[in-house]
Amino acid sequence: MNATETRRYIRCGHCQDYHSSIAEVRECSRTRQAPASQPVAEVPAPRPEPATEGMYRLNGVIFKVQIAVHGNGRPYAKRLVQDGDAWSFEYAPGAIRQLNSTHRLTLEQAKEFGALYGTCCVCGRTLTNEASIEAGIGPICAGKF
Repeated sequence: MNATETRRYIRCGHCQDYHSSIAEVRECSRTRQAPASQPVAEVPAPRPEPATEGMYRLNGVIFKVQIAVHGNGRPYAKRLVQDGDAWSFEYAPGAIRQLNSTHRLTLEQAKEFGALYGTCCVCGRTLTNEASIEAGIGPICAGKF
């Protein structure tokens, strides 16, 4: 082909084909319907906030999250365990990664636990005062909650 036989083509952004003139490209854009919109990707639900200091329940187990005083200052979790008649908290390795804001106990849930077991779920002590037993939580821990 020589120079006089060569035609210029314009690539259309609508149909991705080649047209011989700008007028054809414009006409293509008018006659062609816009491509069907792509399905919108579902936006994942926001992740719950990680656990901060407080009381949590996961799979029926009560956890206390606190900040490490010595060392790195990161939060860690302790599990409430019963040893005979006494209750205490013991370190629960890896539990902090499973806990989040959706597992946090409300004051009412903490009181319900205390009334059921006669133990404060915040500190693990046996409730001895009649008012505390009835309330399900000691006055000091209720103030902290």
